[in-house]
Amino acid sequence: DRPFFFYTLRLRDALRILDRVARTENAAYFSLVFTMLFVSVLVAVVLGLPLWHARRHAGLHGGLSGRDVIYFACLGCAFMLIEISLIQQLTLLLGHPTYALTVVLFALLLSSGLGSFWASLWCRAPDARRRLGANLMVLVLLLAAGWWSTPFLLGSSFSPSSLVARIIAAFAVIIPLGFLMGTALPTALHMIGKRPALAIPWALGVNGATSVLASVAAILIAIQWGFSAAFGLGIACYTLALLTRPKQA
Repeated sequence: DRPFFFYTLRLRDALRILDRVARTENAAYFSLVFTMLFVSVLVAVVLGLPLWHARRHAGLHGGLSGRDVIYFACLGCAFMLIEISLIQQLTLLLGHPTYALTVVLFALLLSSGLGSFWASLWCRAPDARRRLGANLMVLVLLLAAGWWSTPFLLGSSFSPSSLVARIIAAFAVIIPLGFLMGTALPTALHMIGKRPALAIPWALGVNGATSVLASVAAILIAIQWGFSAAFGLGIACYTLALLTRPKQA
């Protein structure tokens, strides 16, 4: 859960940037911190300046409420937190980081793509928001069950099995999660499709920017509290997304 064997700082000492010894012995950590700060500034510039310019010179707005921004930000954060945590946790089951990376990415992209296609079949229905809420609720429950059962899965009879059997077991865990995760974004985009023309670009921008931030933050969280904490935060983000999902036009 915390395979950072050469990380020697305590939490209260983690920002000793001016300490040369600390920087030398934990160079990777401080590189990660600087990356997080740099990406945060880039996100603020990329999202903040265009919106400020649009409002100042054209009287435009993004077409999104604060509630909508929270929803799309939660989706971006949650997906990356869950994905990165799964890659690390399933490394033990599959036996090598390359296998875990390949299997998790392939299974998540395939299943979330299928989930997006399935959502396109009913996102125009009058009860699309209710269906989205049901999907997110089931997703949160499955993620919570996976969070609790992962240690048992890794210590189960799958461990000494063949690589093919372990890959199948990993697929059985990932496919239902990815399928439901894939329904959240396209359904919400359709719900805001009748708003001002900037709504969808801003929604995608917020979602993409927060996913980049979360990809770095997931490792920082894991260093301090473990990948299980990053996974739990992903569950919390999906729970908040469930509570803030957009209203149908």
